Amino acid sequence: MAAFVSCVGAALAPHRRDVAACDARSSTFSGAAVSARVVGAAPAAAAPTGPTRRGVVVASRDLPADTMTDTPHTEVTTTDGSVFTQPTRADGWLESVRAWPPASSSAALTGDAAAGVAALGAEAADVLSKLPPPRREESWRFTDLNALYKMRFGAAEAPPPGGARSPTAASLGGAVMDDAAATVVFVDGVYRPELSTVGAAVGEAGVYVGPLGGYEGDATGMLLELLAAKSCETDVSLNVFTALNGAAVAAGSSDVGVVVVPAGVAMDGAVQVLFSTTPGASKETSTAAFPRLLVCVGANATVEVVEQHVGVEVGAGVGAGATAAAGAAAAAVGAAAASHFFSDALTTVHVGDGARVRHTVANEVPVDAVALSHVYARTLKDATYELMTLVATGAVGRVTIGAELHGPGGHIDSTSLCLSDGKQVNDLHSRIAHCAPACTSNQLHKNVAAGRGRAIFAGKVVVDKAAQQTDSKQLCRSLLLSNRAQVDAMPVLLINADDVKCTHGATVSDLNEDELFYCQSRGLSATDARFLLVKGFAGEVLDKVRYRSIQERTTELVRLTLDNIDLRDSQFATHSSI
Repeated sequence: MAAFVSCVGAALAPHRRDVAACDARSSTFSGAAVSARVVGAAPAAAAPTGPTRRGVVVASRDLPADTMTDTPHTEVTTTDGSVFTQPTRADGWLESVRAWPPASSSAALTGDAAAGVAALGAEAADVLSKLPPPRREESWRFTDLNALYKMRFGAAEAPPPGGARSPTAASLGGAVMDDAAATVVFVDGVYRPELSTVGAAVGEAGVYVGPLGGYEGDATGMLLELLAAKSCETDVSLNVFTALNGAAVAAGSSDVGVVVVPAGVAMDGAVQVLFSTTPGASKETSTAAFPRLLVCVGANATVEVVEQHVGVEVGAGVGAGATAAAGAAAAAVGAAAASHFFSDALTTVHVGDGARVRHTVANEVPVDAVALSHVYARTLKDATYELMTLVATGAVGRVTIGAELHGPGGHIDSTSLCLSDGKQVNDLHSRIAHCAPACTSNQLHKNVAAGRGRAIFAGKVVVDKAAQQTDSKQLCRSLLLSNRAQVDAMPVLLINADDVKCTHGATVSDLNEDELFYCQSRGLSATDARFLLVKGFAGEVLDKVRYRSIQERTTELVRLTLDNIDLRDSQFATHSSI
C-alpha cells in the first residue's frame, strides 16, 4: 500500500508551470482580468479580508458555481493581486484514490518478477503528476469523466472474500463459459482459485493460465518486458490511467494475470479471464479495481482469449440455458442494489512469428460503474491478431487500443461495437501502427446511440516510412436513435510511405423510414420493427462473437435500449461531430 500511496502522492506534490505553456488562454470574471498557474496540491491562499472593489474577484466564493478547471489545484490571481484557489472537476478525487485500501494479493512475487512489478511504481510517479487528464488534451476531449470524479473510494473498507457482496460461482454463472479450456477469475484484482477451473489438457500442453506469482516457466523475461511495455495509445507513459494501474500493481493491490502459450501449441477451446469487481452502494462508498493481464503466445501457436469485466452478478443462468431476458433482469436487480465502482484495466499481448490470437474484450459492468480498458498488442512476422470489443454498459466505458505490426506479413483485425443509452458515454480510441512492410489491417467499428447517450470513436492508422506495401482499411458506422444522442467519429490516417493502399471513412444515419414501413406492413409493431433493424445493424459485429452467452446478453441490451426509447423522440438526430 505504501508504494501506491507514494506514487499517487506524487500527483499531489507542489508542481508549478506557467499556464500559458499548457493552455495559452486568459479569462475574465466580473470584468476583472485574471491569470492562472497550476500548482499541484499547493494549499489555497487565504481569502483577503479587505473590502471588495466592484468588478474585481477577490475570493473563490465570488466565482459562478459552474466555474471549473480541468487541472487539479489551480490558483487564480486577479488584477489587484488577490489570489484564490479555483475549484476543479476532480477536487478530492485523488485523495480518495490514495485512501482506498488494496486487497491482498494471492501470491507473493520473488526475484525478477518482484523487481519488475516494483519498477512500475517508480516509473508511475512522474506520470501521475498529470492526473487527472484535462479535457483540453485531444485524447480526452470528448470523454466526460465527471461520473468518475464524483466517486469517493476511501469511505468503506474493501469487502472480504466470501462477504455478502462478494461474487460467488452462482452469481457469476451467467458469464462462465461451459466449453472453455480454462476459466480464471479475479475478484477486485485478486486471483480466486476456488472460482477458477483449469482443464488437465491445458497443463499437458505446457500452457500456463493464472497469476504471475505462480509462473515458473521460460517466458519470465518476456512477461516482464510486457509488464513494462510503454506503447499503448501513443505511449503508455503519457496515459495517466495505465500509470495508475501500474502503481496499484506495484502496491500489491492487484495480481497480474498471465496466459502463456509455448511455441507450436494449438489450444483447443478458449481461455476465459473473468475480472469481477465488488461494487459500492453509492458514489460516496465506491470501490476500485486495477486488473492487469499479460498474454504471451510463442511462434506458430494458436489461442483464443476471452476477457470479461463484470460486477458481482452477471445474469446467472444465461449460460445454462435460461432466457437472456431473465438473465438481464437478474443483473439489473443486483446492479440497482450496488453498482458503483471504478475498473482501470490494462492488457498487453505478444504474438510471436506465425502465431494466431483471437482476443475478445467485453465490458459488462453495472449501470453506475466506470470501466476503462487499455489493450496493447504487438505482432511479429506473419502473425495474426484478431480483436473483438464490446462496450455496452456502465456510466462511462472506454477502450483504448494500441496495436503495432513489427514483422512483415502481419495482420490485425479489429471489430467493435459501442451501445450508448440514457446518459451513457461509451468511447473507443485506437491506434494501429504499421512498422514493417507487407502488413495488413482491417478495422470495423459500429456505434448505436439512443436517449442522451454519447458514442465516441477516434481511430488512427499510422504507416511508417519503412512499411511499404501496407494495406489498411478503417470504417466507422453509426446509428442515431434519438435527437438528443450524439456520435463523434474521427477516423485518421497518417501515412509516411509511398507504396500503400489505405482507406478510411465514417457514416452516420438514422433508421430508414421505408424499411420501418415495410416491417410494420408485415405485422410488426413499431418497437419490434426498430429492434429488427438495429439488431441487423449490430449483427455484423455480434455474428463474429462465438460465445452464445455474451451474444445473447448483448442482443438483450439492444432490446432494452429500444424499449426505453420514447417513440415521440424518434425524429432522429440530424448532426454528428466528425
